[in-house]
Amino acid sequence: MSISFFPEYADSTITYDVELALRHNNSYQYSNLNLVVDLIDSVKNVNRSNIDFVLSDGYGNWLGSGFGALYQSSIVVAQGVKPSQVNSVVVWQAMKNCDVVKNVIDIGIIVKPSK
Repeated sequence: MSISFFPEYADSTITYDVELALRHNNSYQYSNLNLVVDLIDSVKNVNRSNIDFVLSDGYGNWLGSGFGALYQSSIVVAQGVKPSQVNSVVVWQAMKNCDVVKNVIDIGIIVKPSK
């Protein structure tokens, strides 16, 4: 099952960075999350990426920020794009031998002007 996002841009004349944000709880059983991310432009061209979203260090310590049993991390999936280059973002999990990924609480995108 995939999840689709439709970014909203405040200004069509500047470029943006698109991040994928993920929140999981302390019971997430892996150190990473393999994802397939499709960036779809205004004429339906697809730019597909396989993302290895690393969630913990080599010692099992969660990365990102956390409060209580929840942790949030983000990863950049596009940099310096114009709004017409990313009209939608489609994401699905690609973990081997795992049909259902448990203990991922939220997933979303963050769109912000490029620096």
